[in-house]
Amino acid sequence: MDVSGIISIPVDINQSEPALMSKHFESIEYILLDYDDSLPIARPTYIKFFEEDIFAQDRGLDNIIQFNRNGEVKRIFQSTGIGGPGEFMQVENFQVREDTLLISDARQNKILAFSHEGEHLFTEKSPYRLSDVFYTPNFQLYHLNNAPESQDRSNFIRISPDTTIGWYPIRTGYENYMFRTIHGFYTDPFSRDILFNVPLSYDVILFDYKGHFRKILQFDFKQGAISDDLRLRIKEIPNRNEFMKEQKLVEFLHCFFPFSDQYFLGFNRRGDGNYFIFLDKNFKIKSQISRFVNDLDGMEIRNIPWTFTEDEIVYMIPSLDFYDDFKKSEDNILKIDAEAPILDFVKRNKSRLEDDRYVLVVLKVK
Repeated sequence: MDVSGIISIPVDINQSEPALMSKHFESIEYILLDYDDSLPIARPTYIKFFEEDIFAQDRGLDNIIQFNRNGEVKRIFQSTGIGGPGEFMQVENFQVREDTLLISDARQNKILAFSHEGEHLFTEKSPYRLSDVFYTPNFQLYHLNNAPESQDRSNFIRISPDTTIGWYPIRTGYENYMFRTIHGFYTDPFSRDILFNVPLSYDVILFDYKGHFRKILQFDFKQGAISDDLRLRIKEIPNRNEFMKEQKLVEFLHCFFPFSDQYFLGFNRRGDGNYFIFLDKNFKIKSQISRFVNDLDGMEIRNIPWTFTEDEIVYMIPSLDFYDDFKKSEDNILKIDAEAPILDFVKRNKSRLEDDRYVLVVLKVK
């Protein structure tokens, strides 16, 4: 249903069923993010693929690490903690373009641009407290993360040299109720739309490639939905996680990824596990999945999808958890394929997997 730019998409979780991975994915690849112990990755958050490189934000140390597709470090964009000219202090998020890395520094309230070779290109002051930003030379989109900084209480602001316009007002009671995302603004490589998965909601906003509002996708869960009022009450409950598990509530959407002929949605129902939905380009549900059964190589794949490429969904798993899962899955892996690439991957990287590293699990979408 489309009302004033809102497309409501009903979701009956009870219609979800287990599915074989081979129905939706062509192949599976494993990448170990390796690095020198002298400069470890403390808490990777944003992960973005660009051509043959992988960029990872370390929210613990506020660095950005550039890896090649094999997981080897190419370059580290390092936070100084000082904030001198051409230096950043706190990475809120980042964008990767053809020849530019754009870093949003929340502490200095600045946007800094670097070449992929590490050369500082420019610094620009932000007119708003930085949360999420989509920067271009011609316009900028800001997500204010429920900070009431605009006169009309808009949560999204588009700024260009001649106009400033806002959309999506802050809900009553949600003022300064902030929640960091793991995706921020991202681009549909096929339609050129700019997407944003709104925290603390079931909404995905689509902007056109010039940053103008197009529509809101609103997922209407028939089971486990949280109203705006209930979400505010849950915030004050001391044992909120237990409450949500008991009620089997869907807290928010984990991901909404665009592909050439479909979309992929992921969410968690507390106490019940992760669910996945494939939708066509008209936002009609094609399939609902309660869990994936890995018949590609037999490895257990858990956690939530973390990022995507034009034709891949990517999970990120701590290497110790990954190695434990491998040992539990090894018999099943050998039954499916005694020469599965994962066996060689683990053999080559065993000592690193037993250390504090991260593994990216890359599923190629059919």
